Amino acid sequence: MTTRTLLTGATVLSSLLLLNAPLFAAVESDVVGYAKVPVENIGYDIVAVPFATLSDGVVDGVFPIQEIEGTLSQNNRETFADKLMTLDPVTKQYTTYIYKSVGWVKEGETEATKDVVSPGMGLFFSKARQAGEIVVSGKVDDAETVSIPLEVGFNLVSNPYPAAIKIADLQGELSANDRLSFADSIMVLDPVTKRYSTYYLKKAGWIKEGEADPTEDVINACQGFYFTKVRTAGTVEFKRPY
Repeated sequence: MTTRTLLTGATVLSSLLLLNAPLFAAVESDVVGYAKVPVENIGYDIVAVPFATLSDGVVDGVFPIQEIEGTLSQNNRETFADKLMTLDPVTKQYTTYIYKSVGWVKEGETEATKDVVSPGMGLFFSKARQAGEIVVSGKVDDAETVSIPLEVGFNLVSNPYPAAIKIADLQGELSANDRLSFADSIMVLDPVTKRYSTYYLKKAGWIKEGEADPTEDVINACQGFYFTKVRTAGTVEFKRPY
């Protein structure tokens, strides 16, 4: 089971403020988060960056791909380099970034990319050669809710907060139906077994495939997943868990 280490804090305040909503709301300085995400097995994982950058000159609310660091495999031979993939929800096309000697480089280009990701985006991460970890840090989002647009079909999204969120709490402009072909669903990848667990939005709530009662499972911090939107576009809404 993968454990994600989340450390949070502010310039002059304890990270415990994140657990106290009234105090957190009164903080004037940015609350900063720091996360280590183990990638235990070679192969794919779906990860996320639940922070905005601290870098000057970068649009607020986004995170440069170049700032995704850790114990990674960096190599100009692509078969030996770690990779990241983002999914365009409209075209359903992936964009691949390869970890070369100059940093993260978009496939087909030669220079270090200036592309960014944002909280709520899921990232397919391909670990080459050996296990390691992803390390990210930045501003913690203090919004009470984060709403992510969904197109019909597959969307690669993520938990936008640096804390676990109950699947049962996912709301928004969604399609709930007891007929599975008419119900929205999510697929969560186990980073160790590389197998997916599927959850359907039925009239009683989010229910794991093969079970009868609403799930108590969670989406961990720094974890991404597939969201399948049926019939019409919509949104998925995350509520701040702290």
